[in-house]
Amino acid sequence: MARGTGREAADIEDEAAAQQNGTNRAVYQGCSGIVLALVLGFVVMTWQDSNILDTWTYCSDQATEVAVDTSPHSAVEVGIDLSTLRILGYTASLCLGFGLGRLVMWGRPRGAAIAVGCLLAAAVCAAVFVGDFAVNNGEAPGFYFPGLCPGGRPPWWPSWLPMRVG
Repeated sequence: MARGTGREAADIEDEAAAQQNGTNRAVYQGCSGIVLALVLGFVVMTWQDSNILDTWTYCSDQATEVAVDTSPHSAVEVGIDLSTLRILGYTASLCLGFGLGRLVMWGRPRGAAIAVGCLLAAAVCAAVFVGDFAVNNGEAPGFYFPGLCPGGRPPWWPSWLPMRVG
């Protein structure tokens, strides 16, 4: 059998080019999602470091530099190594939440799947953020004013959420 000539061959080439472009577009969308998650992970890590420093400053009733220097956790919680782990953790939580959302919505319209993926990404990242704050923010006795932070817990931290103190 002879292959199609003229118009049929051009249609086959156009279809192959469109298929190739669609594949490339999917690769670019996947890469942009990972880059976006990495940027958002950096933003959340910066926000967390700022929250921890603000809490130490409030509870010790000292300037930020003094609170960081006198805190027993300062070298660990705000150091470069923990910041790197935070970026990776928040990025992974965003990717995991988005992937779970897309998996739950498999076979549904793309827009709904992306919306659910974004909501689950935000929920998982928020849970990791709260856990990170609870583990890395409590002050040891003698490093806070009990009138400002009773038991080393900031007054705005809900009593039903655990916090590592000391």
